[in-house]
Amino acid sequence: MKKNLLIITIVFFIKSCISPSDEPILIIKNKSEITIDSIVTYTSINLLTTFYSLSPNEKIEGKILFDKRNKDDGCYNMIIYSKGSILKKKCFGYYTNGGSLHRRFTITIQKDTIKINSI
Repeated sequence: MKKNLLIITIVFFIKSCISPSDEPILIIKNKSEITIDSIVTYTSINLLTTFYSLSPNEKIEGKILFDKRNKDDGCYNMIIYSKGSILKKKCFGYYTNGGSLHRRFTITIQKDTIKINSI
């Protein structure tokens, strides 16, 4: 039991010492039945990452951009547009001191939900 507790403590300590990641990778999969006009993701409204035209069963990849001068904490924001209107809005993940706590997000857009996995 003591050995397990020691291992958990060491892993937690090492993870807490690792600096936040810059610009995590974003993989978006459209598993819905509609074409998505665009997807906008951001930490700051001044620095957007925009993906255009995502057909059903299509996948795209990019990065979430950070404003290096902004050292805030918060969640990532995502707005999905279809047929010229906002289809869905979502807040996901977390960043701190202007850096991501995650290296990659895989976002699956389905007909009635959005699934988000991160590492």
